[in-house]
This record gives sequence, C-alpha cells and structure tokens, in this order.
Amino acid sequence: MARGFRALGLALFVLFQHIGFSAGAIVNRTIDDTAGDEVTGIAPVFLPPGMWNPPDCPHCDIRPNASLSFNGTYLETTYLPAPESEVGPVSFTFNFEGTALYLFFILVNGLDGITYTEFDVKINGGDAGKFVHSPDPTSQDRFAYQQLTYNITGLPQVNHTVEVITQGELRAYVNFDYAIYTLDDALPPSNTTGSPVVGPRPTGPEQTTAAPSPNASPSNQANSPTTTRGSSALTSMNAMYGSIVGGLTALLVALLA
Repeated sequence: MARGFRALGLALFVLFQHIGFSAGAIVNRTIDDTAGDEVTGIAPVFLPPGMWNPPDCPHCDIRPNASLSFNGTYLETTYLPAPESEVGPVSFTFNFEGTALYLFFILVNGLDGITYTEFDVKINGGDAGKFVHSPDPTSQDRFAYQQLTYNITGLPQVNHTVEVITQGELRAYVNFDYAIYTLDDALPPSNTTGSPVVGPRPTGPEQTTAAPSPNASPSNQANSPTTTRGSSALTSMNAMYGSIVGGLTALLVALLA
C-alpha cells in the first residue's frame, strides 16, 4: 500500500508539472474608441485635438446609429486637404502587446456628402498597410457597421505602437469604432518594443482573414486568429493531457491492485 501511495504522489507530481509548463491562454482584448483598452483603460489618442466627434455631434452631417456600433460609441472626423483646410492630417494612436491586430470602422455608402474613407497604418513607425473604401451608390444600406478594415497576424508578442493616419489630396470620412488584439496572457509582460512593420498587408473587404468577435473567447471561435500557441496548439495540449491522465490512471490501477 505504501508503494501505491508513493506511486500516486509521483504520478500527480508529473501531471501537474506538465500542466504548469505547457498551459497557455490565447485571448482577444478590445480597445474601444472611447473606453480604451478593456484591461488597462488607456484610450487611443486622437489628433488634432477637437477634430474628432462623438455620436451626439450637433454639427455633423453624417450620423450613424450609435446603438449599432461597438459599446455604443465611435469617434469620427472629416479630412480636408489643403488649401480647403489648414488642419493637416488626422490620426489616432494606441499601444498594445500581442501577436495580432484587427481594426473596425463604420463605413458610409452613397454620394451624399463626403463618404470616401482612406487611411494608412503604421506599426512601430513602419508602413504596415493601407485601407480604401469607395462608397457604393447602389447599396441599400447607408452605413456598414463594425467593419473589419485592417488586420495583421504573426507579430512577435512585444509592445507595438500603432498610428492610423489620413492624409493626401482626397477628402475622406474617417469613423473609428474599436480594435481587437490577440495575445498569450500566460507569457510575462514584455519590456521589448517591436521593430517597424512594413506592408503591404491584406486590407479592405476583399481580405480572407475572418474577424474575431469582441464578445467571444478565442477558444470558442472557429475563426479566431492563430499563433504559435493558437487554437491548434491548445487542441494538441488537450490531447496530451488526456494521454497523460489515461496512462497514469492505468499505472495506478496496476500498482494498487
């Protein structure tokens, strides 16, 4: 019997060593235009100050339904090139630590007003992609809500700085709703800043990458972004744990018989 208890203790030690070493947690986190990062509470910085408008803007000509946006908020602006405006480029910036990033905007169709959308994405100072939306005058829907406009995966899990900027010679309507980033929260916080990311990257409605939902866990999403320790890796770990438990159970039954 003493031999059996020693075997039981050894088996449990091996099992928890495997679990403690191998288990990771791939999660999605949102960065809202107004509420900011759901964990840190840090909101994006919008420039120039005073140029970005909330849903209750009294002087705005284009007014999407805020109840159809994420968290009931958005921030929008209209970019006018010189000499129409002396304001210059419009932009917003934020930081995240993770391996993937998804940007969601509200887009406008029709020819009534400035409904063209364009922006460049810079990650850690590098030109990481561009998005262009030309309004469809035949669309039955004036607004397209929570639209995935840009995504990138496969980044190292370090600190990244993102700048979304609209500039150039064309008038543009820019309406930011929220962002999602993916990380492995089993890893310790990184003190490393990422190197510049250079595009082009898949952007716009024609992209094939599916967007994660802001209200669902990646482990419950068939189309969640994958990394080195993504959904397939978690499936493999679950199978490994099952094999370990099954083998240890058989060993203990033999020893205690």
